[in-house]
Amino acid sequence: SFTAEMKSIFEEVDIEGTGCIDWEQFRSFIHNEHVQAYFATQQLDTSDARELFNLLDQDGDGEVCIEEFILGCKKLRGQAKSSDVATLLRENKKFNNKSMKAIRKVEDRLAAICTGFQGLGIVIPDEARWMGSPTSCRSYARSVLSRSRSRATRGRSVDDLDQGIAL
Repeated sequence: SFTAEMKSIFEEVDIEGTGCIDWEQFRSFIHNEHVQAYFATQQLDTSDARELFNLLDQDGDGEVCIEEFILGCKKLRGQAKSSDVATLLRENKKFNNKSMKAIRKVEDRLAAICTGFQGLGIVIPDEARWMGSPTSCRSYARSVLSRSRSRATRGRSVDDLDQGIAL
């Protein structure tokens, strides 16, 4: 059976008998022509060994244990089914929605920070002028501070701003 064959293959790789293999063990094993040929007969793509290892490593701990190996190989056999693709699309949509909610929260918090700065007399320009790397944000903040005559910023150094606001 497929399960018995995969168990036998796994045990060949797991020389130490720990029940788990790491990337180095997997990589050296998967580059063997005999192994690649066998995986091909089982419709398992070994062209990107690192990605295959990552797919098998379900818990992301950097090791593939025997259960992960066998179940992962079973799942990855053959072409993707339409239900697999539909599941990926659904999960991707859920993740995208979560990400957009998080982005909106960050935008709201940044708007509150900008409002706070404006209350101190510091003018925040359109994003096109200051968005970019942290370095460009700091440079812009330095130029704002140097131009500012506001009582709230008088006596504060750029380093104070850098420490007060993690840019």
